[in-house]
Amino acid sequence: MGIRPQHFSRAGGGPPRDGVVSYSAVVDLIQPTGTRTFTTIKIGGVDAVAELQAHDVSSHGERINLAIDLNRVVLIDPASGLVIS
Repeated sequence: MGIRPQHFSRAGGGPPRDGVVSYSAVVDLIQPTGTRTFTTIKIGGVDAVAELQAHDVSSHGERINLAIDLNRVVLIDPASGLVIS
């Protein structure tokens, strides 16, 4: 499975959107870049990077709730490395 960092966001209190799921994760690494922050988390034991707003994450080890847009996920064949359509 592949998903780009920009298809993550902080989960808010708004109404649910089709294809968007909430996921609770612990922050492993924070990489601030000015207006954005790249945050490394684990999903199923695998590192994933979420691109968030600059002040969405405050510290390593913090638990955050993310919204993941599953409409943007691609499936990848592990043997060939090709995207499955």
